[in-house]
Formats: sequence, C-alpha cells, structure tokens
Amino acid sequence: MSVINLLPWREQQRRHHRQRFVILIITAVLGGYFISTLALHHFESEVAIQNQRVVYLQKAITEQRLRMNQLSDVTTQYENLLQRLELVQTLQAERGKTTAVMNLIPALIPQGVYIDKIRMRGQRFKLFGISENTALLAEMLERFEQEPTVSYVEIHSIVHGRQRFDKSYQAFELSFQVSLSTLLPPALKIFQSKEVG
Repeated sequence: MSVINLLPWREQQRRHHRQRFVILIITAVLGGYFISTLALHHFESEVAIQNQRVVYLQKAITEQRLRMNQLSDVTTQYENLLQRLELVQTLQAERGKTTAVMNLIPALIPQGVYIDKIRMRGQRFKLFGISENTALLAEMLERFEQEPTVSYVEIHSIVHGRQRFDKSYQAFELSFQVSLSTLLPPALKIFQSKEVG
C-alpha cells in the first residue's frame, strides 16, 4: 500500500523549520565566533595598551631613579661645599680674631713692658714678656681688667732679676680670655655665630 501524504504543507513546513534551524545555528556559531574574535581582539588590544603603560612606567621609574641618584650626588656636593664654606668662615673668623687681639694688646701694654711670646688656644691667650718694674706690671694688669672685651685675667708668675740687654727685668706670664662677640667686627661676628651654631 502506498503512502499518500494528504498534508504536503506539513512536510514543507518541517523542511522550512529545519532550514531555519540550521541557518539559526550557523548564524549563532558565526555570530559567536565573530563576537569571540572581537572580544579576543579587544582584550589583546587592552593587554597591549597595558604592556605599553607598564613599559612607560618602568622607563619613568628608571628615569626617576637616575634623577634621585643625581640628586644624591648634588646633595653630597652641596654638603661638601657647605663644609668647605664653614672651614673658610672658621679660618676667616680665626684670622679676624687674631688680628683683633693683636690690635688690642698694644693698647693694653704700657711703655716699658715688652712681650716676647703670645700663645693662643681658642679664645684664651697667654703672654710671656718682661717689664722694667713692678709698677708697670700692676698698670698693665689694671688695663687688662678694665678692658670690657677681656675677662679671666691672671698673672701666673713674676720672676725678678732677669738679665736682658745688660739690664735687670721682671719676667712674667699673663693669661686672659677674649670675648669675640664684642671684639670682632659685625661681619666676622656672623661667621663666629655660625661656627658656634
């Protein structure tokens, strides 16, 4: 017995549904492939951009480290220059101190008193010399004690009868301290205050 299809439109509709289903599956697969390709391309692009940023940051970090090393070198040079400047200022203050004391001493020494040697240790000075008589030593001691820039005046020894130049003198040792803040000129006081600070 032969099969007769009384409803041929159903067969056509099934074929049509199958074709549509196959087309939809192919479209979905192609669409998925296309979307995944686009997503992959996008992610690869993002990774490339991030890699570029990482390279840029590494380069910037390297440059900053180089700058920091250069800054460290410059800081070391600056500190060395400051030390040299402080040394120069100290020497300048010492030179000024010595000059100021050498200018002060003749005003405090009466005629008839002679200085053989001067020793200096910081702000402390020691004079070695001879005097024609005791009265001149007393006058010199009084002048030193009345001088506002001089303090801690002490006579350590007086030796009578020292022969010099076919004459008898009195040998003495006198020590004193100088106040640099009142003795030095203003410019040298700045150097001295920096040295102390």
